[in-house]
Amino acid sequence: MGDNDPWLAPDKLQHVLFCFSLTLIFSTLATRTRYPFLRRHSIWFGSILSLLAGAAKEFADELGFFRSAGASAKDAVADFVGVLIGSLVLYFVKYVTRPENETGRLKEVWQKLAKDDGIELFIAGNRSSNSLTLDWTRAVS
Repeated sequence: MGDNDPWLAPDKLQHVLFCFSLTLIFSTLATRTRYPFLRRHSIWFGSILSLLAGAAKEFADELGFFRSAGASAKDAVADFVGVLIGSLVLYFVKYVTRPENETGRLKEVWQKLAKDDGIELFIAGNRSSNSLTLDWTRAVS
């Protein structure tokens, strides 16, 4: 019994790279839209569109539009792996390029308010647990 669709065929690498690229392209385009929902969920949006493109290609293979042996479950798995890698790369880039953290923004706002209102502000932040403790007292003149 011969295996006409090996796991390590060049075809599988092409599927991985194609869906990886589509995930990056669609997610990037979604971040550029004027719709806030798409911008917030751009990675999910890009991933779903990429998976749909891979499924459409497999469907077209089964119908005979391309010169291939038909639809392949291994090709679909390779498509999924490409989308998964693309999504992980995007989440990593989003994590690394995000603003320092929310406590940094709060600290700036509270410091400005404290300076304007004569309030002494004591801030203790724990970056590992993302917690912030604020304690303030009004300066007595």
